[in-house]
Amino acid sequence: MQTEVALLRVAQGALADVREHAGAHTVVVTLSYLGDVVTPDVCDNGRGFDPRAVTPGARLTRPTRPTAPLMGRAARRAD
Repeated sequence: MQTEVALLRVAQGALADVREHAGAHTVVVTLSYLGDVVTPDVCDNGRGFDPRAVTPGARLTRPTRPTAPLMGRAARRAD
């Protein structure tokens, strides 16, 4: 159950960020499974960001708290 809750929290946080910052009209959330690895992916059609402009210590550069108990890691990208 801990894994499911962590994945839900990651998705909730990503959707909140999209709502607050991206100005997107469409958001797609998917989960991919490969062995015992689960990868949540959130894609939207909103404004991106320049990863080079993110300052060290910003939320974008730290793993999200829900993944910590699961030895998870977080990555964000702007395509």
